[in-house]
Amino acid sequence: CRAYVYNDKISHQPFIVCKEVNLLAYNQCQREKIEQEAQFFESSDYSSEKLGFHVVQYVSSEYLKDKLYIYLEFCNGGTLCDRIVYKQPTNIWYIAIASMHALARLHYNCIIHRDVKPDNLMFHNGDLKLIDFGSIKLCQFTNANTDIGNEIFKAPEVGKTEYDSRVDIYSLGVVLFCLDQMEIVVNKVQINTEKIKDAQMKPIIQKMIQKNPDDRIDIKSFFELEIIKQKISDQWEKFNYKHIIEEMVTGDKYMEVPWFYKQLYREKV
Repeated sequence: CRAYVYNDKISHQPFIVCKEVNLLAYNQCQREKIEQEAQFFESSDYSSEKLGFHVVQYVSSEYLKDKLYIYLEFCNGGTLCDRIVYKQPTNIWYIAIASMHALARLHYNCIIHRDVKPDNLMFHNGDLKLIDFGSIKLCQFTNANTDIGNEIFKAPEVGKTEYDSRVDIYSLGVVLFCLDQMEIVVNKVQINTEKIKDAQMKPIIQKMIQKNPDDRIDIKSFFELEIIKQKISDQWEKFNYKHIIEEMVTGDKYMEVPWFYKQLYREKV
């Protein structure tokens, strides 16, 4: 797989990245996963407007002989994995809020990402973007049952029983644990929530990575937490929360929007 970057003709700044995939280099199962990403974005049901600001924007895709080319929004800030590995200071509250918002948009549209991990969270001009939709599952009528995803970040029920979108919440909880520790864990034994340094974030991560999915915090409850309301209000300008609240208040109603956010939107916008 190769990547090419295209620059804007006027600003000369990168604005589109092209993934070139030689399909002959992969087996049938791998090819289907790769092609699924392009097919997913090609569907008019999953436009950038529906999926929201914190999901990477799709441009187009095409086949030329035995190669697939996928054109996506260029992200200039690297991955969250890079930031953790190189110990770059990153606000854990922004990552939690922006990622939960991205998942809310996916889940509202009956999509399970199934591969939430630091490598699949990128930055563009400081804004978080969820990428890589090769492992998604459309779950409008049925739950998923395929064993898929990164072994460290996938929820314990994956591969053992039917599961739903709550597996993404678990994966994000592990991501936040790694960010708190500034270390990418290499096995689940390392995931000890008693070691979490951020005292305010600790109970949230603990609720996200509960083994029983029924015990995990859901997205609506997350955004109703007083600490989340406070962080969004206090850091409105610093982390560009306008996009999140605007989509919550004026976009698809993926959850019953708390009065607080409606009032905050009126005050800020």
